[in-house]
Amino acid sequence: MNKSTNDKIEKAFFHMSKYAVILLSIIISASGQQLSNQKKKEIFEVARLSSKGPNAAPDRKKDEGKGPYKRLVIRGGTVIDGTGGPPRGPMDIVIENNKIVKVQNVGYPGIPINESKR
Repeated sequence: MNKSTNDKIEKAFFHMSKYAVILLSIIISASGQQLSNQKKKEIFEVARLSSKGPNAAPDRKKDEGKGPYKRLVIRGGTVIDGTGGPPRGPMDIVIENNKIVKVQNVGYPGIPINESKR
């Protein structure tokens, strides 16, 4: 992940964290329960830490892993496409020059994969 993308994600989580803390404040005050100052601090600390968002993975070192590849095939993967539909699989995912060029269904769970269709 490049620095620009990481910065955008960090800013988005920072803005969301402000709203999370405000919402948490409203919920605590509206609950009618008397919470100790220590308990309130603990709740706000959890909200603050959980709203920072994910950290970007560090770049790999030259002696770690293999690649990049001109063509990479991930065999028998499960695809979650982000539309809200159920996961699909097993699927073969073909990546060429860092772009997904093909996603192909290769069978059904519990049924042996027909190698000639790959």
